Amino acid sequence: MVVKMVMWCWQPLVVLVLLFLTHPHTTLAIFLRDNDTPQVLSEAANVTMLEDSECPEGKFKCDNSICVSPSDLCNSQDDCGDDSDERLCHINECEKSNPPVCAQKCIDKPIGYACQCNEGFAINPNDTKLCVDIDECADYPCSHFCHNTVGSYKCMCASGYISEQDGHKCRANSTFKPKLIFTNRYHIKEINIDGTNSRLLVANLTNAVGLDYDFVENCIYWSDVTHISSSVRKMCNNSQPMVLHSAVQSPDGIALDWVGRNLYWCDKGKDTIEVSKLDGQFRKVLINKGLQDPRAIALDPFHGYMYWTDWGNSPHIGKAGMDGSDQRIIVNSSLGWPNALTISYVTEELFWADAHQDYIALSDLDGNKIRIIRDRDTAPKHVQHIFAITVFEDYLYWTDWELKSVLRAEKHSGKDIKNIYNAVHRPMDIHVYHPYRQQPLKNNPCENGGGCDAMCLLAPGGGKTCTCPDLFILHSDGVSCESNCLSSMFRCNSTYKCIPFWWKCDTQ
Repeated sequence: MVVKMVMWCWQPLVVLVLLFLTHPHTTLAIFLRDNDTPQVLSEAANVTMLEDSECPEGKFKCDNSICVSPSDLCNSQDDCGDDSDERLCHINECEKSNPPVCAQKCIDKPIGYACQCNEGFAINPNDTKLCVDIDECADYPCSHFCHNTVGSYKCMCASGYISEQDGHKCRANSTFKPKLIFTNRYHIKEINIDGTNSRLLVANLTNAVGLDYDFVENCIYWSDVTHISSSVRKMCNNSQPMVLHSAVQSPDGIALDWVGRNLYWCDKGKDTIEVSKLDGQFRKVLINKGLQDPRAIALDPFHGYMYWTDWGNSPHIGKAGMDGSDQRIIVNSSLGWPNALTISYVTEELFWADAHQDYIALSDLDGNKIRIIRDRDTAPKHVQHIFAITVFEDYLYWTDWELKSVLRAEKHSGKDIKNIYNAVHRPMDIHVYHPYRQQPLKNNPCENGGGCDAMCLLAPGGGKTCTCPDLFILHSDGVSCESNCLSSMFRCNSTYKCIPFWWKCDTQ
């Protein structure tokens, strides 16, 4: 909206007639009238009247609340109409002030000055003359640990890792080259972390989904999920695979406790989380409430907790003690199909991916401080339907069903994202194979069985819980197991099993 400011001069009297419209942004053209002869006072004067107290960014606010361009300042023309754009020109407040008007840097302007801060500092929002320290660590510049200092920050690496030349990344101080192992429905493969040197580990599978490994014993564990005969299997030292559990329905996620020497798995067909010894003994349903479609599972033996994803009608990420205690939901917002889940033990961070919302996120181990790393909007060629995820050193690695690929990106920034391996079939579960992903626990309460007759489960707070397999109950001594077998069953004392009587003495 254009408004004309017209000025008439009669002898000493000057009458200003200002026609202002009540529009918040009104452009004024200013003319001078002298003996009815119009003269342009300022052809370039484009000013704005604001009802509020501040001008748009980059504009100069006149004393009469008109906003003008910085190019109109100190040009020997009264663009404001009150001379406030000319009156205080060519005064360097930065030189003449004592004490200094700015805490760190003073930038002289045509009228007035502006305070700036040194690198690592920002203008104090409560006093624009002062500077406050920036917490650079809030932007995750370090691979492991970040220590904020005055005006800067310092990156540090965990024990067993060494800093890279850039001072931000950390590399495992190990001669063992990390590998990626993943299920691919019909086989299990191993590749380098850059996607090269593909090697077949297990072939002729039906529908391999879940996967984990035992680095110490050189064993891999996986689930083969079919409509007819699903199973959980293991193979050690390239020997023949063996079936650990056959009475399962859809064990999509499995996780190995390398400290307590137990195997956990989610069964979304039975809506349970179960556990057994690594040889398959002492199988027990650990959680059977609050689950609808449990998908992925991850263990944290250092703190005694387990985590899982569930994409039922109330999708969530859950947390409980590895003994089944203290079950709770830690994330239940912005979830559709929370498929992938992994833990960074070094930085104590939880990473997950959602295949319906199509994003990768991280949080602390209680589900707080959630931050999106990558999503389909920012990486449409790399995030489409993520199934599983793993983490090591500076990178996340994940499998994507739609892309039929294995991909990677920097774990905190999401940068350096790339496709590293193209598969023929949909890749499923994935893990980084390296001893640093299965570090020993200094004080292992379950060492040598933890004194338990059947199974020792790690518990929160560095503790343990002795437990018994299904159909057996823990004795009052907290160590041994008592039979709770049905009258029609035979009790196996050494293996703590309840079997039908007709199985007794059948030579098997």
